[in-house]
Amino acid sequence: HPLGDRLDNNTMFEDAAFLREDFDPDAFVAEQRKGMTLESLRAELEGYVAGLDNALVNIINNDYSAFLKLSSMLVDIDALVAGLREPLNQLESRVDRVRKVVSEPLGMQQSIADQLQLVQEKQSIISLCLSARETLDKVERQVEQLRNGGDAEQSSESDLIVANGEALCRASQRLARVAFLSQENMALPILRSIRAKARSLEHGLLEELDKAFETALGPSQSGAEASAEVRAARADAIAVVLRAYVAIGSGDQAGKVFKDRVVKPYFKQLFTQGRVDAGGARGAAQGLGALYLEVLGFLDARCGPLLDAIRNPQEGLGQVDFAGAAVCDGLYEVISEQLSHVYSSGMADTLHESYSKTQALFTVLAELSSEPERVRGSAARTLELWNLSVYTQLRAHELLERLEGALGKETLIESFSLENGLVLGGSRELVSCLATCWDDRVFLEPVGPRLFKLALELLQRYVRWAAAGLDCLDGQLGLADDSGSDPSKADSKGSSMRDELAEKAWGAGLPLEALLFLIADCSRLCAILKDKSSSWVTKLFPADSSSSEADVAHAATDRAGKDAVIRSVHQLICAQLEELGARAKKMVEQGLASECVQVLQSGLESVAPMYRMTSKPAPTTASAYVLSVVQPLTRFTEGPPAQQLVSAAVRAELLESVFEACLATFAEISNKELQKVISSENALKRLNRGAANRKLESSSDKIRTQFRLDLAELGASAASLGAPEVQSTSQFASLAEEFAAVSSED
Repeated sequence: HPLGDRLDNNTMFEDAAFLREDFDPDAFVAEQRKGMTLESLRAELEGYVAGLDNALVNIINNDYSAFLKLSSMLVDIDALVAGLREPLNQLESRVDRVRKVVSEPLGMQQSIADQLQLVQEKQSIISLCLSARETLDKVERQVEQLRNGGDAEQSSESDLIVANGEALCRASQRLARVAFLSQENMALPILRSIRAKARSLEHGLLEELDKAFETALGPSQSGAEASAEVRAARADAIAVVLRAYVAIGSGDQAGKVFKDRVVKPYFKQLFTQGRVDAGGARGAAQGLGALYLEVLGFLDARCGPLLDAIRNPQEGLGQVDFAGAAVCDGLYEVISEQLSHVYSSGMADTLHESYSKTQALFTVLAELSSEPERVRGSAARTLELWNLSVYTQLRAHELLERLEGALGKETLIESFSLENGLVLGGSRELVSCLATCWDDRVFLEPVGPRLFKLALELLQRYVRWAAAGLDCLDGQLGLADDSGSDPSKADSKGSSMRDELAEKAWGAGLPLEALLFLIADCSRLCAILKDKSSSWVTKLFPADSSSSEADVAHAATDRAGKDAVIRSVHQLICAQLEELGARAKKMVEQGLASECVQVLQSGLESVAPMYRMTSKPAPTTASAYVLSVVQPLTRFTEGPPAQQLVSAAVRAELLESVFEACLATFAEISNKELQKVISSENALKRLNRGAANRKLESSSDKIRTQFRLDLAELGASAASLGAPEVQSTSQFASLAEEFAAVSSED
């Protein structure tokens, strides 16, 4: 607002707020009330208006001389305008009279031009009709000539084919022109009749084109028999006929002719049951690969010149597709009609081999086709004939039977070997079955997720078997398993079968070394799963190089997510295997501890009778039973399984656990035996209290000395076996200190 520049700067409002087109008084008042009352706002606005009035008065006062000068210049302006009005009115009248004189001749001229245009249009229509009629007559004569044998003046068959083809091409082009003209002028009755005659001639022309096309294709010859000149001549003849088809918009008709008259008859003769089975069992499809090679040979012999004609850029026939429209569709129809015993076979190897070879054939056809997407569509439709659900069931039955056969062997370990780092036969068979799932001779991309599920079923089957085996061995050894949850718990029918297999494998009085084999195999299986995750993902989600960058990026993101899922599943399986390994390790510790503690308990209980109430001198060497205590440990840790399958650190940890149990038993039994002896001695002292000169020799001192020597020998044995830390434990030190202190007192 121009007055805003003349206002004092003391006002709190900005002019721009009032000059906006969407100015809302209510919104303005609501906004201002946030900082003042209504009375204060009213006072401020009144001051603002007063300022505007003052600014207006100041502007008038400052420019007063300019106002006076302007008013003086407007004197007698009405008289000046009145003097100009009369001449202008006269000029307007003259222009109207001239316009009336000129408009009549111009109207007549426009009428003559319209009549001339109408005459020209009628002349054009007459010429069009005459041209169309003449063209149809020529087409009719050419079709009749072709029906009567074509151009008889040609000296050779190839020249005759080319000449007839060119005649057909010209006729097709003329017919196409008539069709176009009649389409553009459908309102004319005469052209409608011409169009009807053109459709009749088109039918006859197509019949002659079909015959000419079949003749141009020629007899079947292999690539070796047909010379380059013959192939080139045939390609030229085919191109001429195809141009005629394209001219009248019937390119698909050529493909249909090729499929019905050439492709399907050949395929029906080729794919007989005897040739497909090739002397093998019914449905074995041993000869399918050879037949597909013959199909490729057929493409070279019968389709080679045809493909040459289509691929020639000078012919302009790139839109014609025979590999997809004729060969692939014909192949689908013949396979669906004559090879049901192949794609519905009950043999997994046959289903896989026939599916893979059919897929490979369509891949070659897609490379030959000008419309590969159409070939891929035919391929998908053909490959859907294969019952891949049955294939997956057959593979699952086969692999589960193999695995259960290995898990159910009565001899768990036939021979100690480290094939693939695995010891148990069941573990080796599991890895073999997993490798089979992803083998190229078994894997099919459409059933990849099902095979992945099958691999997980195999792993879970092994886990349940191993867990049941530990339960079985636990019951034989009489161990108390407090390892927590058991991954094998189940109440299903499969659980009963699993227990039977485990009893066969684990119920034959196996030594504790068998648990070492399971521990090593569980660890190795985890490593194999982690190593194979990437290759499994690559098999399941192959990259598509033909896609756009955006699609590739999206596919990469999707693949990364699926990769994470697969790795998570593998980690879950590995966690179960690690749990089995930890449980087996604890059972080894408990088994060895039970065996050693039993000998130790018997040995400790035999010490007191040797010295109680006897004159036997105090011992100076450890008892012989100590060596028997460590014999199970020596036999176990120095055996080939423990040496090859268990690291030194794990052996030391195992020994420490066993000796910890031994020390606990040592403390309990030694304390109990000493208490018995001390109680007996105290009773004797009370009985002999009156005997002045009789001194009793203390049996408890001898026993304590023997216990101290035995404890030292036990610690030395632990150190010699590879667990020197046993002598440094608080439990060992407490026992040694107790026995040493008592001996020194006495």
